[in-house]
Amino acid sequence: MENNNIQNENNEQIIEQNNEVKTENNAFVEFFQNKKNLYITVAAVAAIVIAIVVSIVAFGGKNGNAPAGDDNQGGSSEVGGNNGNNGNNGNNGNNGGNEGGNEGAGNEGSNIPENTTGAALYNSFVSALEANNAATTLELAEALSQNLPFAPMAMPIEVGTEYFAGFDNYTITGYKSAAVFMPMIGSIPFVGYVFELEDNANADDFVKALNDNCNTRWLICNPADQVVAEKVGNKVLFIMCPADLGEGEGEGEGDVILGDVIYPVTLEEGTFGYSIWCTFEDIMIEGVNTTTGEIANAICMAEITPFSIMSMDMEVGSFFYGFDNYVVSGYKSASVFMPMMGSIPFVGYIFELEDGVDVHNFISDLTENSNTGWNCCTFADETLVGAYDNFVFFLMCPASVE
Repeated sequence: MENNNIQNENNEQIIEQNNEVKTENNAFVEFFQNKKNLYITVAAVAAIVIAIVVSIVAFGGKNGNAPAGDDNQGGSSEVGGNNGNNGNNGNNGNNGGNEGGNEGAGNEGSNIPENTTGAALYNSFVSALEANNAATTLELAEALSQNLPFAPMAMPIEVGTEYFAGFDNYTITGYKSAAVFMPMIGSIPFVGYVFELEDNANADDFVKALNDNCNTRWLICNPADQVVAEKVGNKVLFIMCPADLGEGEGEGEGDVILGDVIYPVTLEEGTFGYSIWCTFEDIMIEGVNTTTGEIANAICMAEITPFSIMSMDMEVGSFFYGFDNYVVSGYKSASVFMPMMGSIPFVGYIFELEDGVDVHNFISDLTENSNTGWNCCTFADETLVGAYDNFVFFLMCPASVE
């Protein structure tokens, strides 16, 4: 009996232990199942997120939206190319979605200030190429000349030409055709070129070379204040000009008065005479002072000399300081501007010529008969003789007054 009780107790302990093991196994199974469900849920969510991202990218690409921060702003627009303005429309042009095809008309990409001479000419250049992409450089130059407010001329340039107005000693290479358009008179700081590049030429390098080597003061006293160098396909437009060319009538702010200028042969930048000639030319371009007396007085009032100067009108047939016994003739009015103290070797004259007098001969006569030592012991270093229309400028002065 006692053995039976012991056996029963043992059986009960074994059953209890088995139940505990089953309970633990069930708990482990339940824990594993919960983990498995969690992993499945995370994987499903990740798959959904990936699908959404792929859909957004695909949808944006089809609509031509460039990634943020990649606007491709700044480069030159190209007719018929894949680069439009501001780059926000994939391969299309001017901020118009799919409208306009691959054209890059306009000057937004060129950074040319709006409402300037350069912007107007660049837009005309692009429009001319859009109308006829096969236009020659001379045809383009002639087209650009049509709306200029002065009498222009357009000429072809031979390949290998060594001198280009506005480029000093730099020789332009890398083109197979070129043309220039510019005023028929020499006082306006304007020159334009159209180039068709050689097949192997790098347009960006060509444009950079033009910008690096141009000289806006090629007209000495009357510099250009705008430079435009832009490529459109294999053609390049280069212009140096006044930013506001006006209408050329001399009325209102920003307009340019046209004049035929003969620059002094001995004019040298940085000298005393250079500054006075530039003042004279500025006065003539402004067009407010129209008599020899007004012009001479305006030079005095400009206060460009470190000493006081005065102006006086001269009668026809008067004696002129600096010319010894030579009698100046061929003028209908004249005025002198000179220091109030007589020890400085400085004297200047403004002449208005009689009708029909040859200005070149008049200038030559003044140059040949002047005497830089008229002031006895002090000599003038410079003799400058030039003309603006029918007004002749004459000056003898020190090269420096420092």
